[in-house]
Amino acid sequence: MYVLTQANEKYKGDVLFQKTYTDSNFNRHINNGEKDQFYCKDHHEPIISREVFSKAQKLITQRAKSMSKTANKKAYQNRYVLSGRILCGECGSKFKRRTNYSVGRSYIAWSCKGHIEDKDSCSMLFLRDGEIKATFSTMMNKLAFSKKLILEPLYDSINKIDEECDLARIDAIDKRMEQLTEERNTLIGLMTKGFLEPALFNKERNVLDKEIKNITAEKTNLVMSFTSGSSQADEVKALLDYVSADNFDGNYTDEAFEKLVENIIVNSRDELTFKMKCGLSLIEKVVR
Repeated sequence: MYVLTQANEKYKGDVLFQKTYTDSNFNRHINNGEKDQFYCKDHHEPIISREVFSKAQKLITQRAKSMSKTANKKAYQNRYVLSGRILCGECGSKFKRRTNYSVGRSYIAWSCKGHIEDKDSCSMLFLRDGEIKATFSTMMNKLAFSKKLILEPLYDSINKIDEECDLARIDAIDKRMEQLTEERNTLIGLMTKGFLEPALFNKERNVLDKEIKNITAEKTNLVMSFTSGSSQADEVKALLDYVSADNFDGNYTDEAFEKLVENIIVNSRDELTFKMKCGLSLIEKVVR
């Protein structure tokens, strides 16, 4: 039976087996339902309690709903997805949407605001709306074609590095917490037996308590980051899922651009850099 479950189940002591699988050609894939998955509760010692994990999930869900409402409101107020997202590589100004006219016909174009206001300060010329969208489509088709060479390994490496680094740090914090607790107990014992002056005891105790407070806060932040759903790995996964979808046709859509692209840098009239939300910077020749 295929099982759907919450992300990062391992932090509450559970484990989901077969998140990935290997095909007959020995290529590894993310399991999106092609193979059975098996969920095991209480598989190992939890990092956080189920109660804390559940509360964190509820907070994340509420935050996601709030952000969705805010995004929808902004989209309504700004009906052009590209507005404010195209930046001039020469002067840094944003590009402005305009209607240009040529030989009895009109077309939508994007022009550098710095060039519009002062042509001498910025030489960047306009780009047609269709050229930008066609270039985006070309880039997405390239990503779809090369996803096994670029996106899948990138997702695996980022996901593995993030998890290993965070888990290693949590383990180090737990060990340090044990040491600090022992030191504090020893300090209290010496004070009780009269081997320490109150002033020295209080000074040493404050140092220990301060470090315990700091590393406890650090561990809490690490645990919350596991369930935040906003890591670079998640953004790479969103891009990978989009180009891997059965209905992917490579055409430009406002929804895809809004979801995947942070902004566009216009290097010249012939070259664009797409700054993706997953952290990738992809350079493309302008399609005309």
